[in-house]
Amino acid sequence: MSDKSRQTKQLKRNQTPKTGSSSARERARAEAALAARKKRDRNIIIGIAVAVVLIVGGSIGGYLAYQQFGGPSVNTEVAGSEQVIGELSGADPIVYGDEAAPNTMDVYLDFSCPHCKAFEEEQASTVQELIDSGEYKVAYHPLSFMVRPGASVNAANAFACSAQRGFGQAYMAQLFANQGLNWSDNQLVSLAEQVGGDAAGDVSGCITRKQNGDWVDAVNNAEKPADFTGTPALYVGGTQVEWFEGQTPEQFTEAVRTATAA
Repeated sequence: MSDKSRQTKQLKRNQTPKTGSSSARERARAEAALAARKKRDRNIIIGIAVAVVLIVGGSIGGYLAYQQFGGPSVNTEVAGSEQVIGELSGADPIVYGDEAAPNTMDVYLDFSCPHCKAFEEEQASTVQELIDSGEYKVAYHPLSFMVRPGASVNAANAFACSAQRGFGQAYMAQLFANQGLNWSDNQLVSLAEQVGGDAAGDVSGCITRKQNGDWVDAVNNAEKPADFTGTPALYVGGTQVEWFEGQTPEQFTEAVRTATAA
């Protein structure tokens, strides 16, 4: 081979890149960059997850603390008579209105029931108008079968205590307004003192001793109308009153009169 040919081949070898070592370095750099991105993304995901847990946990913890220790507040004006209810026996309901009223509207409710709260907020004034008309007396049957029966039982007993002292209707309204509390004795006594004022009297003892506990159990276990499916449920003369959330007072009054005429 001539010197010129040998020089040409040597030149070509010198110009050919060393692809093996270069590719290995590039792959190593790419793999390192990918690993770094994965680690960074994993840390971000972990950070977000921790933040969510803290936020949710804090919210749940705060709500549970409110349920157990939160203080009830009275922030609405409630129309109602100062009728004093006598001793309660058996499963007799708490009745408001003139004893001589020709019609009785039975109201089955649960103080832990959100639909009962809606009924109270929407139709309490209309119910009072029916009472004031002298045509109706209203009989309340407080039940306790919701997911928090303990709260319902305690609230029903306290409702009876307040009714026996002349501020039952206003107290009932505030039980619903503060729905969500566990209704410990302290919470129920505090609410009674705020609503009843001087009329509260010895309400603390009545609430803490569960003075009406037997009555609460009797009402809860008493036989219900055949078509009863849940609270709130309203009946006049055994005929169920049609009620739905968002119903106007006029529609509700008409539904009551329709049930009365049935």
